[in-house]
Amino acid sequence: MSVALVTGGGRGIGRTLARELTRAGWTVVVTGRTPASLDEAVGQGDAALAVAGDATDPEAVRAAVRAARELGDLDLVVANAGRFTAGGPIWESDPADWWADTEVNLRGPALLLHAVLGDMVERRRGRVVVMGSGLGVQPTPWGSAYAASKAAVQRLVDSVAGELSGTGVAVFAISPGLVDTDLSEFPAGFLTHYPEMAGRAKQVGRPPEECAALVLELASGRHDQLSGKYLHVRDHLGRAAQGSAESGTLRLVPFPD
Repeated sequence: MSVALVTGGGRGIGRTLARELTRAGWTVVVTGRTPASLDEAVGQGDAALAVAGDATDPEAVRAAVRAARELGDLDLVVANAGRFTAGGPIWESDPADWWADTEVNLRGPALLLHAVLGDMVERRRGRVVVMGSGLGVQPTPWGSAYAASKAAVQRLVDSVAGELSGTGVAVFAISPGLVDTDLSEFPAGFLTHYPEMAGRAKQVGRPPEECAALVLELASGRHDQLSGKYLHVRDHLGRAAQGSAESGTLRLVPFPD
């Protein structure tokens, strides 16, 4: 039985990922910091198992991975948990908030990769998808913690992809685009300088199902040659797989697309 683990799986994009993966026949384990939303996902059939825990806590990450492996082969992991609370000039930001954003967005995926890749490499099978962002491929004044951590995610992914070469295991960074979630409400210090972004996700945001479709495509194994690449939901994977110079590469993406 193929098992998928989704962090931040109780709501937003993570909940949609869990639901669509379940519909596609995966046994899905969701983890996150809010037990009630996780339990609701299981209760409504969007996931098979919920394991509450903080994505930045090594033991909580290991516990979620152990629980997933008890259900079968852990063949897909999606590092979806994210945070964007530090907005404004860095000298006016709360250092604790700034670092908390970085920990969730970067330390979380790193801990997950550390916990799952050994087994995947031993079995010579598995795929990890890490949530990136268009804000990580361009300067983002007044959002430095989020932008810096998402830029680091891409360097983490393409570096680890090199380590995985020839193992049968692939890792990807993806951007879901602007989606209507709690994350897209943006901190006040950010909106002070980007007032046009207030409520924009509700008006023109992409449906989270697009992100789920991309994850399912990557989970299929048909695009493992793109391991290490940054992919946006608008990318045409068929074209990217043929070696397009544009698709599947790190490039500037106009904000807020």
